Amino acid sequence: MIEIQLNSDEKKLFDFINQNQLFDRNENLLLAVSGGIDSMAMMHFLHKLQYNISVAHANFKLRGEESDDEELLVRNICTEKNLRFHSEMFNTRIYARNRKLSLEMAARELRYNWFTDLCNQYGYSKVLIAHNKNDHTETILLNLCRGTSLKGFRGLKPENGIVIRPLICFTRSEIEDYVNKEGIVYLTDSSNKNIKFHRNRVRLKVIPELLKINPSLFNSIFQNSEYLVELENFIDKTLEAEFKRVAKSENNRIFINIGLLEGHELKKQLIKYIFLPFDLSTGQLKQVELLMYSQPGKKLNFAEKEIIRDREFIILQDKKNQDAIWQIEENFTGTIICDNFNLTIDYLNSFPQLNLKNKSFAYLDFKKLKFPLIVRKWRAGDKFIPYGFTNFKLLSDFLTDLKVSSSLKKEIYVVENDGEIVWVINFRIDDRYKIAKNTDTVLQLKTEF
Repeated sequence: MIEIQLNSDEKKLFDFINQNQLFDRNENLLLAVSGGIDSMAMMHFLHKLQYNISVAHANFKLRGEESDDEELLVRNICTEKNLRFHSEMFNTRIYARNRKLSLEMAARELRYNWFTDLCNQYGYSKVLIAHNKNDHTETILLNLCRGTSLKGFRGLKPENGIVIRPLICFTRSEIEDYVNKEGIVYLTDSSNKNIKFHRNRVRLKVIPELLKINPSLFNSIFQNSEYLVELENFIDKTLEAEFKRVAKSENNRIFINIGLLEGHELKKQLIKYIFLPFDLSTGQLKQVELLMYSQPGKKLNFAEKEIIRDREFIILQDKKNQDAIWQIEENFTGTIICDNFNLTIDYLNSFPQLNLKNKSFAYLDFKKLKFPLIVRKWRAGDKFIPYGFTNFKLLSDFLTDLKVSSSLKKEIYVVENDGEIVWVINFRIDDRYKIAKNTDTVLQLKTEF
């Protein structure tokens, strides 16, 4: 226990931190401090409680002198308290315009990207944000207005990765009382009164009416959210089990069985669960659902992923660099790391028993090869003489005959020798390069996924 006298608010915060195991006294903490009442209270709280804190202030240059005054205030208080101070100015309007974001979203992206950089550079383990119970309630109401899953009703968590919200146990009125008792200096953001921002409209117009119905609104909603966390954990475990039943992971792809998903009683929830990491809108999730009823080959693109409607599956995969090329130099032995597989190269001078049926291996007559060999994705117009054949065949026709799905075709690689394909990786070598009775040395190629 710290050896200082704590008032009731400080004791409440200290207990909340410990009971929820948010952080300990040895951790290097970064506080996001704007200069407003909540973040200035947080800095005062944690400094008085003797935690190891540093401060980061983001100046978004949106309110002229007011923004500069806030930076100056936070800088001066950090000097008084002998706290490390980080500041950064952002051209938020240009950033928002270039990325077609609202000012709110642009500022959020800028500050959180900066916080991550500071953590990496200075070794901060946690980033502390001064959200309180009022912010928690506002977030839930906004999520409800926009349409949300159960996670949206949960609101703001005290801990979300490295982001910690220690003041979430206080209402704003409790923070105001503490600030007045402690004589903490802060500045008021004039934009907080601008109801063109949705959050301000909820805060200034909607919540006052709800408080007339329930004066304990903030505490009631916070308590309900704690119950929802338990329910959410149970549902997540259920969805995880169902996901494993309707989908499988293979070669860095996720294959979702359309037949099993289409009639599933938790279909919409499963789709949300599967695509949760991509932060898709309700409209985009609907597109994914409709993909089940589309023609094979139709695809959707979101961020760095593409979603493809195959015959039996919806396939989720990374967008790949179609032009990736690797070289195999003569006499090189070892492993080449390719996009989604490793290729091991070896030379055999004795080969009495070779497993020619294992498609992960290729055995080629060394003396027929001209180095360097090229490893690349197949292209339209590629042709070769499949092992066991006597005539050339278009690779596209060869794959179609094998009923290879359109999505898998895009991930097929070949080994090329002086412009000629010697191996369609994991499928077939070219008959011209097979080993014969007079073969002295064999080039062995092996893939591992």
